[in-house]
Amino acid sequence: MPENNGIIKVDATYNPDKPDMRSMSVEYDFGGDLTTAEDRFGEEVVFNNFVAQAKINLQSALRRWMKPDGEGNSKTDEEIATLVSEWEPSAKVLKKKSNVDKAKALLGKLSDEQRAELLQAMRG
Repeated sequence: MPENNGIIKVDATYNPDKPDMRSMSVEYDFGGDLTTAEDRFGEEVVFNNFVAQAKINLQSALRRWMKPDGEGNSKTDEEIATLVSEWEPSAKVLKKKSNVDKAKALLGKLSDEQRAELLQAMRG
């Protein structure tokens, strides 16, 4: 675990890409480790927050497993059930891709003709 004394920077944006967009960063003391967090907030709060985040992580994994691959095939319910039985929460944090990164990834999948057609359409 990184040395941070429990103080974590938290960023938030309201209405991104809108005229009334607002962003800010704050620092908050989450406790630094499990024992300190439990002392600070209580065992029930720490456990409930763990379960809430673990559910989100599992839902994300389920969506990835249900999503069809490039050939339109997706995993069966039985395959997903096996993956769920082997799944465990981890400390790995997936970084959300920016819209630009997503667009680059999609453009890379287009043929030269499709890219030219898209560029022409974007130019009007």
